[in-house]
Amino acid sequence: MSAGYNANDNNKKELARKHIEEALSQNNYDRAINMLCNYLQKYDYANEDIKYALNIFNKIFEKRKKHDLPVKFYNEFAYVCIMLLKNNSSKMSSRDINVTCDNIIYLLEESKLIYANSPIPYLYFARFYKLNLDAKILRGLDSNKLAEEYYNMAISHGSEVAIEEYKNYINTRNAFTSFDFINADKNLNKIAESIVNNADKSHFSVILHGPEGSGKNRFAQYLATELCEHMKQQQRSASVCHIDALNINNAFEKIKPETRLVIVRDEYGLIFKDAKYCYKLANILKAQTINIVLIINDISILPRDFISQFLFKIKFGYMNDEQEEAAYELFFKNPAPNELKRISGLVIDDFARIAKQAQYLNINNTPDIIGLIKEELKIKFGGNEYIKPLTEFDTGLINCDVNVASLIEKLKHYDNENPFSILIYGPPGTGKSYFLRYLAQTIGLNTVEKKPAELFSKYQGQPSKNVLEMFEEAQEKDAMLIIDEVEGIISERKEDRGDNKWKSDMTNTFLSAMESCVIPFCGTSNHLNKIDKATLRRFVFKLHFDYLTPQQSRYAFEKIFGLMAPLELSEMHNLTSGDFSVVKKKALILGCLDDADTLLNMLKDELKNKEL
Repeated sequence: MSAGYNANDNNKKELARKHIEEALSQNNYDRAINMLCNYLQKYDYANEDIKYALNIFNKIFEKRKKHDLPVKFYNEFAYVCIMLLKNNSSKMSSRDINVTCDNIIYLLEESKLIYANSPIPYLYFARFYKLNLDAKILRGLDSNKLAEEYYNMAISHGSEVAIEEYKNYINTRNAFTSFDFINADKNLNKIAESIVNNADKSHFSVILHGPEGSGKNRFAQYLATELCEHMKQQQRSASVCHIDALNINNAFEKIKPETRLVIVRDEYGLIFKDAKYCYKLANILKAQTINIVLIINDISILPRDFISQFLFKIKFGYMNDEQEEAAYELFFKNPAPNELKRISGLVIDDFARIAKQAQYLNINNTPDIIGLIKEELKIKFGGNEYIKPLTEFDTGLINCDVNVASLIEKLKHYDNENPFSILIYGPPGTGKSYFLRYLAQTIGLNTVEKKPAELFSKYQGQPSKNVLEMFEEAQEKDAMLIIDEVEGIISERKEDRGDNKWKSDMTNTFLSAMESCVIPFCGTSNHLNKIDKATLRRFVFKLHFDYLTPQQSRYAFEKIFGLMAPLELSEMHNLTSGDFSVVKKKALILGCLDDADTLLNMLKDELKNKEL
């Protein structure tokens, strides 16, 4: 049946092409254009059809005077070129892409000259512009002005699609050119302003470090643009020298006296594997004759005495929860789902790429989009679905009865034949789950995370079955099993009657699964006294996470808020790292992150809430 259909479809295609070419041979160009447009819409712009259409369009263009061609010809010709780029830009050379872009612009401008009141060209331009933004192939055009002009025309003629395309373009452009989606440990706008304004008085040096795609290059380019503009206003020349691993040979010797800024891109540490380049850059730093921005992913590979010579060391990280939610809503036009909060390790480029995937695959429902995000992270991090960046974990914010840093080092080399188990107990907000996710990532394991509510069921025997399936799922995925509030599953066993029987069955099943488990598994608990004693004894490690010490509270204040800790903070007890995180989120919304007294009062409010 399928073969018959394909053969029939091909026959129809050949017949349609025959009619188009007949009209062309009779110089009936309007009819040929109309039939060609119908042909393209019917066969959905496959590459074979695009090549055929371009050939016909070119023949018509060569044979007929351009002012005699209808506006539809230019619009459709331009759109076929756009589809050519959309389907093949990754395989095309830069020259072919540039020529195609020039052709599209020419065709749309000709369309505008023929019929300036038509909204159609503006819709196509908006699509074309958005395509070029994604492909990163715009080349010095005054694109903002053109896009705004087409947007205004679209409003005048009621083209809702063109208006929506333009808004999408503006939102996407703003996301990529602002610092709103960059998670850095400094106020980037203030730093940039200070650097540029003081560049004449003293030279600056900056290390930008953090994960790939976290905004380091974007910030470096912003600095370069602002510095050159500043020099231009003072009627002084300014040039920027770029050094990377590809042009490292004699690169330092090529720095000219008039160079105002040197940007060294060594994300993967390839340049500084050779100590001589550290020495050369260190000499420039000591001479203080030039501004330097060094970009690297892992700052720890650099010598400490070399790092200390830089004026600023700015750490970039993955997007925080608020940034991820905002990016999701920007690209997918829907509220961010709660599951997104469990996923870390994303940058703005990831969202743009995933949104493009969703568009091509015609995916618009939340579960499938989250699936694409997880797949992206699996590829990015070698299999880990939920990533908590290593650079953000700080053992100084953990108050534990054992040395957790030392324990992590020991567990890195655990024996698969002798898996460990950990129970972490203590007050909420002390970092129990966070520590376990970090441990899993350090060891190189995926995680399967469960809560008691996910295992409960009204059907007899089902809760115990769910417990077994939970262990089996973790084993199949070769993952670390993390059970939050584990006391809900392994509560103290009572007499096996009435409502307590299913709880006792769950505990018995869990105990049996522990004995035969071949993967690391961990639990957290806020109430140690509610856990079954026999089950408790079988956990290999039992760690107590407590409230922060006064010294740790001061450290948390300075690390999380970037301000000197008030003396009164030492007198406050029962604070957790979670309290500081909540206050930071609140302060970001209220715009008071730089007010130490207000932050202190907010922490006091958190303590009062615990007493209620």
